[in-house]
Amino acid sequence: MKLTAVQADGSPATGYQWYIDGVAAPGETNPDFYYSPGTTGLTADALGNMKKTPKIKCDISNACGTVTSNEYEVTVVLATLGKLSPIYVNAWSEAATNANDFTDKTTGLVRTTYAHVNLGAEYELDPCEMLGDLYQWGRPKDGHQSRTPLSGTTNVQSTVAPPGHGNFILAASNWLSSNISTLWGDGSQNYTMLKVVANDPCPDGWKVPSYKQWGAIYQGGTIGGHPIDATANKWTPMGTFEENSVSGHKLSDALYLPAAGLRSDGDGKTRMIGILGLYWTSTATAGGYESSMHYSLSNTYIYGTSTTRVYGIPVRCISD
Repeated sequence: MKLTAVQADGSPATGYQWYIDGVAAPGETNPDFYYSPGTTGLTADALGNMKKTPKIKCDISNACGTVTSNEYEVTVVLATLGKLSPIYVNAWSEAATNANDFTDKTTGLVRTTYAHVNLGAEYELDPCEMLGDLYQWGRPKDGHQSRTPLSGTTNVQSTVAPPGHGNFILAASNWLSSNISTLWGDGSQNYTMLKVVANDPCPDGWKVPSYKQWGAIYQGGTIGGHPIDATANKWTPMGTFEENSVSGHKLSDALYLPAAGLRSDGDGKTRMIGILGLYWTSTATAGGYESSMHYSLSNTYIYGTSTTRVYGIPVRCISD
């Protein structure tokens, strides 16, 4: 992870020294500090996540003296480069969700497992770049989802699923000419829906979450609202939520959901990066020809809604 000391004003800086938890980092005397956290000092939280929160600061000096930056906490959670790793958070149980009864704030909560990054960011080392791929609803990992570089596009609607090519399909409502609501699951909101192996882009042991599974880590059911109103986990908005900013939500100091934006249905360009965190569910809209459900995260609101299936939206896998 790259950290940079930026001089606000005054005479040019001539020296830098970075500190971790109050101890000078050997050899770290440049404005850029590449922090590699390692596994030393990791401890298990109440849910079983192995993590630590080091405090980092920098002394900046010149002939006039030395100033010290603010001390920043960096949350480090154990994960394996190149594969999806488990992050544990609280969720309202299926029984509580089905009954829409969230009065019992102790026994109604269960542990659920989400992947540590968006699908497609498994090899990314810079946390500011962990946006992941952009999938059209119901399509497998076939190349169309590539964000960097953006995959090619076609205006020809597919007559089969999967379409058999890696182009992003530009269409008015659906990349597929027919209505199939079971491409990633059974199309329902159920917790227990089975993944459709042929189309679900998540690897073995993972699947695209249903609509209720997304809602369960917020307030349960299909309820939306402000981050401060979350009951399953503490939701903390991070960043400015301005275009191209590094922004998102942190859940219970363990799971980070970036505002990774979307890919447009009209011109195939990426938009809303840093503004919105949109995440597909496996759930199809009732009647479902044109749209399917997704979860939308901004700095002030969290809600589930539907959108057309041609948009490119990130996928965050849940344990199967």
